[in-house]
Amino acid sequence: MVSRRAIFPLLILGATPLSARADTVTLPYSSRFLDYNGWSSTVRGDLRHVGMAGASVGLADTWSGSMQNPAGLAMTLDGSGLQINSNEIRDGDLQNAHEPILTGNVGAFANPYPWGFSLGYWSPHSESAPYVLPATGRTAQTSVSVKEFRMAASRILLDNALSVGASLSVAQARKELRFDTDPSRSINDSSFGVGLTLGAQWQFQHRIIVGASWSPPVSYGASPDTSTATPDLPGFFRTIRQPSILGLGAGIIPSRNFKAGASLQFIGTTQNTALLSNQTRLIGEGWTAQPHVGAFYRVIDTPQLEVNVSAGSYLENTRIQDTPSRLHGTLGLEVNPWIVNV
Repeated sequence: MVSRRAIFPLLILGATPLSARADTVTLPYSSRFLDYNGWSSTVRGDLRHVGMAGASVGLADTWSGSMQNPAGLAMTLDGSGLQINSNEIRDGDLQNAHEPILTGNVGAFANPYPWGFSLGYWSPHSESAPYVLPATGRTAQTSVSVKEFRMAASRILLDNALSVGASLSVAQARKELRFDTDPSRSINDSSFGVGLTLGAQWQFQHRIIVGASWSPPVSYGASPDTSTATPDLPGFFRTIRQPSILGLGAGIIPSRNFKAGASLQFIGTTQNTALLSNQTRLIGEGWTAQPHVGAFYRVIDTPQLEVNVSAGSYLENTRIQDTPSRLHGTLGLEVNPWIVNV
């Protein structure tokens, strides 16, 4: 099966006014009565994490991977660094495929033995597109997103065999209706919440590692002064719900030039939530399991040039009503001449 989404580095050169877009569609509901989903099964993050299809519960060897399992900060993450990346996602199952979903991630990490620490900012979910609103016939840019500021720490124990870690997130859930032709009518709502992820890794001989992680569900309600919303779209400012996630994984690192991993994530329910683009398509009515496999190989390793290749696949067991599951293939190529990363 060929995926209908693409993820690649982003450069924004300009924007087209809402009123000039010929492909703007009419929102298929005039008032909102269901909540929103706040988590996406799309693999997103840095090049290696995406290239390896997010198979990071056992490895967690990048900053993006440590979002799945913070225990990797002390055991499997290499050195210290600062990571800045962006993803552009086009997914016809979520919204008009001509409208990209844009996310940015920034993370800093260090692992002075036997500890590991990180600070970062990322977005686990976003839906954003312009629609004609049936109640008034006006065109608005609509968006629903969750952005998290994460702090994480982990420590190696038991003679380097065990690593345990935890991350705490302070998140902003935001809903917005923006009218470019009449900014005075634009309205947005932000609510805040706290999330937690616990993780552990156990290292066997020959650098075989198993890992597990768990995140409880989180809900972000609407502010009282916007709970009735705007007359352009009554009920728009609803709660955003994130599911619980249990991750299990294994990895192997036989040398610094090769590593491979496999993981299985069990995603909890988010009942009574639906897509922003179509309120009849419910999300997360039952729990789902999502398997990931991936591998990394350093092709060239010299003081002047380093070339890395990563590849993987994951099965996205659908959480969206009346939508088929999808098998994704991923590939990453990194070329590092001297101190430049491409």
